[in-house]
Amino acid sequence: MSQLGTPIATGRTAEIYAWENGCILKLIRPGFPAHLADQEWQHSRVAWELGAPAPRPVELIEVDGRPCVVLPRLDGLNLVQVLQRSLWRMDSMARLLGRLHAAQMNEENLAGYPMLDRLVLRVLSDIL
Repeated sequence: MSQLGTPIATGRTAEIYAWENGCILKLIRPGFPAHLADQEWQHSRVAWELGAPAPRPVELIEVDGRPCVVLPRLDGLNLVQVLQRSLWRMDSMARLLGRLHAAQMNEENLAGYPMLDRLVLRVLSDIL
């Protein structure tokens, strides 16, 4: 077993560990399907390529037989932590998040990503 140390964060499907070269390792928990790492890699790559404020995935690897995604380490507060400290900013943060999603979810930006269903694009274009 690798000496990963204590996770710096945990979630339902993965544990996050400090990794080498200023990166983190998102290690899929035992019992969860390995394809979750592939999905995380794809989603991160697409978000980064579309210009979202998202880290560019570094690599997809296995550690101790478990799939993982290596991502650049970003230190700071996450959205939930910011909201906990400044609830009065909830409306402006919700609008910002909506604008980011809308900017990414348009047919021009998503062209060339066949994993996204055309029906979803049509529904989004009707809403936006």
